Amino acid sequence: FIYKILLKLTSSKAFSALTIFLYTFHLSRVYQLYWLATFQEVLMLFFLSLSFWKFINNKPRSAVFFYILALLSKETALFYPLFLFIFLYFFKKVTVKKSILKALPFFSLAVIFFFIYKQGIASAEKIEIYKIVLSPKLILNNLIWYSLWSLGLSSIFPNYFPSLFSQPLPRFYDFLKDLNFKLYLLFLVIFYLSTALTTVWLILKIRSKKRFLKTAVFLLLSYLTFLLPFLPIIHRWMVRLTLSTLFTSLAISLVLYYAFVQTKREIILNLVIISLLSYLAFNFFGVKFEESASTYLLESKIVRNAKKIFSKKELSNYEKIIIYQPPSKEITWVSIEKLKTTFHNKSFFKYNFPHLSEKIYFSTDKIKTQPKIKVINVAEFFK
Repeated sequence: FIYKILLKLTSSKAFSALTIFLYTFHLSRVYQLYWLATFQEVLMLFFLSLSFWKFINNKPRSAVFFYILALLSKETALFYPLFLFIFLYFFKKVTVKKSILKALPFFSLAVIFFFIYKQGIASAEKIEIYKIVLSPKLILNNLIWYSLWSLGLSSIFPNYFPSLFSQPLPRFYDFLKDLNFKLYLLFLVIFYLSTALTTVWLILKIRSKKRFLKTAVFLLLSYLTFLLPFLPIIHRWMVRLTLSTLFTSLAISLVLYYAFVQTKREIILNLVIISLLSYLAFNFFGVKFEESASTYLLESKIVRNAKKIFSKKELSNYEKIIIYQPPSKEITWVSIEKLKTTFHNKSFFKYNFPHLSEKIYFSTDKIKTQPKIKVINVAEFFK
């Protein structure tokens, strides 16, 4: 449906196909294959695509129906009416008043579903890293990392860089020994350079700069609309870019397509071809690297070790079971905070080990050895 939507709006098969190509091969798609939890993202995208297809074909009832299904898939769909307003005002050049009126049924549904979702949001906020924190520093930091992910940066970078301008953690340098990672970085840099040069050339040569700027603003606002709900949340996850990466793919496609069709200069045509080939290459090697180095394998390791540890019968004899993290100045994955995220606080234990769940505690304080207390070092879960 995304291809059909683009074809209807642009009347260009080549541009529509190029956008779908770029979107499909983005390395973040690997999570839709590996994580069952991402089915919500896929369902939401499917129903929003159907809703938008009906909307641009002047079938408002069908558009509303599919929007309801999207809302039932994931709460991110709450921001879809804002995108419709942006689309009508910037793309269709409809007045502000008419844009609001056309999007009003969708805004009304979004408000209703916001109150329905409110209880679920409050429940999620009980976990520290899922709390909504209206901190400008956090919002800016998340915006930068999500944007870099959208442009092809691997999901592992925020995990090993405490901040954008700090030295990476020692473990990061181990990745540089991985051939897939080195090839991924090489082609990523080539893509950035060739696409940046193509963009600069296009901006300098294009006649209708005002139209180009308006299109850029539309894509940027659309991108931010679906990214907005995740910016005040501490926990970052590349999967949340399912909708936002559609607009980065559109932006890249726009630059490469128009640069290709508006020039006969060999150097520009070569830059476009280099951009496309390097995009395909860095995503190919990026996916191979993500499969081996992302948190997917780490989460699986933690769960396997937890099941092995808590399956021991002698644990029933203790009054308390304390998962302990010794003091350390080094920033590392081996932490209680990571375990709390993986176990969803104690939800994992309540489901898998209900007879032990009330006895389990997390602690970073020094613990005195006592006969009725079992202390498990946090490192045991990461072996």
